[in-house]
Amino acid sequence: MLRNETECGKFTLAKVTNGREVRIGSRPWMALLRYNETTNYRNQFACGATLISKRFVLTAAHCMNTANPVAVRLGEHNLSTEEDCVMVRSQTRCQPAPQDIGIEKIILHEGFPENVTHNDIALIKLNRDVEYSPQINSICLPLSQQKAILEQSIYLVTGWGMTENRTMSNVPMEAYVNRVDTQDCKDAYSKYAFVDTQICVSGEAQDSCSGDSGGPLQSLFRYHGQQRFVQVGIVSFGPANCGQGSLPSVYTDVMAFLPWITNQIARS
Repeated sequence: MLRNETECGKFTLAKVTNGREVRIGSRPWMALLRYNETTNYRNQFACGATLISKRFVLTAAHCMNTANPVAVRLGEHNLSTEEDCVMVRSQTRCQPAPQDIGIEKIILHEGFPENVTHNDIALIKLNRDVEYSPQINSICLPLSQQKAILEQSIYLVTGWGMTENRTMSNVPMEAYVNRVDTQDCKDAYSKYAFVDTQICVSGEAQDSCSGDSGGPLQSLFRYHGQQRFVQVGIVSFGPANCGQGSLPSVYTDVMAFLPWITNQIARS
């Protein structure tokens, strides 16, 4: 089942392309999909995802285009270090080691194979329940107050993907992006037939990029009197030169797929 709305989306104060590094442990729902890539450790983690309950993560269907992941990593920060530590008041504090959790089932949206950019959403059922902790926690889904969430136009995108230096980041980066008119995406990607289950986001200056696929488009929203992060989109596709031109990026609209998400979880 999905987590109680008063408990999901909690974050610690935080201080992508042209983005900034996320403070260690501050986005505990962030997950990485691990593949059987043995030639390059960094390339084992080619897609992002989000923890939405103790047993399920949400990601993009196209992350299974070439190979299926073999595990989901939770509680990770720096992929280049075995232990993630930070200095606090001249003392070194380290968080527990990340967890690689096996996969029981991959659920692709049944409409995804019909068009490579539509219905770009998937659920992964873990082979065991995760234990919530300060480093591992689920993000909220927009199950209520939907009208107010839809009225927002500024979001955050988070991921370990390619930076403005054209290299993959070892730490999660975060950037502010703006929702723009759907016509911008229709004009930019006319051959893909942009639909109302997708979100069009400005790709200028800051953007998601290669390696961020499956990660979250988030809104900082006031839920039950406290600020929580709510996932409104999933990184789907965008221009090759992310964050460097005028072409927008396209995200899967999580709100449009809430019935599918809840039905699949109930049936699995």
